[in-house]
Amino acid sequence: MASNAPRPAVGAGARTRFTSIPNFSDQPSLPRIMKLRLGIKESKGTSKEHPKETDHFVLDIDDSVVPADAKEIKARFESLYGERPLVITGVRSLATEEETFSSDFEKWRSGKLWCHGNGVEASRKINGVWMPLDICAHNGCPDYDPREFTSRLRFMLPEVSMSGYVQIDTGSIYSSANIRNGLNLARLHAVQLFGEPRISAIPLTLLRAPQGIEFDGKLNQHFIMHLRPENQTLGSLKQLAASRPMLPAAGASIPDTEFDMPEDHIPASEQQEEDVFDPDLADFIDAAKPLLKWNAGTEEAKRAQFPRQADLHAHAVSEVDRAIKALFDALKMPDRDAKDLRAKFQDSPLSLLGDLLARWDSLPVETRRARKAGAA
Repeated sequence: MASNAPRPAVGAGARTRFTSIPNFSDQPSLPRIMKLRLGIKESKGTSKEHPKETDHFVLDIDDSVVPADAKEIKARFESLYGERPLVITGVRSLATEEETFSSDFEKWRSGKLWCHGNGVEASRKINGVWMPLDICAHNGCPDYDPREFTSRLRFMLPEVSMSGYVQIDTGSIYSSANIRNGLNLARLHAVQLFGEPRISAIPLTLLRAPQGIEFDGKLNQHFIMHLRPENQTLGSLKQLAASRPMLPAAGASIPDTEFDMPEDHIPASEQQEEDVFDPDLADFIDAAKPLLKWNAGTEEAKRAQFPRQADLHAHAVSEVDRAIKALFDALKMPDRDAKDLRAKFQDSPLSLLGDLLARWDSLPVETRRARKAGAA
């Protein structure tokens, strides 16, 4: 019995097989397996967490890594570098410098990137669509803030894992400059070894070193990042070039950073941690002001010198201690009486200072003048 199915047209072949979608299937992406953070988060007695800079790298394995693999990666990392590493050796860049290191100015809202640029031009998300902007820092953009830039360093640690790359975010101009200088030196090495200015195949070392940075008139110590080629001779580098080491595959892009908000790059070298108001410190400062005879002008100058509440409190404590010592010397109190008075107010230096000031004010004017002259 003849089939009623239609016969294929003359020249027609089998069904065409589609295996990829343009602009979707042809964009391979290199996965990230971990971040090395520059600090930790602490609450400081409030519900809001604030970043606090550390003197070492902090390992943070991505949640996308299988738990068993994450445990193994952590063990390998700590066996090589320790739990509080200052130096990371065996660093390999990604295939290109653009993939390895990037910097731009960024604006974030609710954990999402909505505007970024390079200081000349920018791109902003408007009604869910990224639109080019002709204005940025140099053209008077009202949203521009030179402190809100982000640099991202991405690299491989082959001795830890080849299953993905490692990332570090920083907002420090010093760390960013040091990283670019290190990549430039690697490029110069590659020209001598391979005849082309690539950064891959040059083993690098990443480290943090203490450096004094001035901010708001104060010199603070921060732990700045440095990236440089490993300490090798020209001969050892030539042997490395001849060995043709395995490199990350060229063309594997990095994931978009649109939802990768850098939460812990704030405690950078040129920035201060956010000042958290402490009512107990404020009460001490307010009570100390009249005892130390700080008028409005003095207080304004002190707050300009010590903009952070904790620093102003520490200065006030120091001033109170200095005033107490000076008054004990001026009153010429017997040692036993002085000891008893200190014991009485051992938990309240402000009360002790108030008592000593009252004793001083009760002395005859001539006595006070004579003792001040003697102290001078």
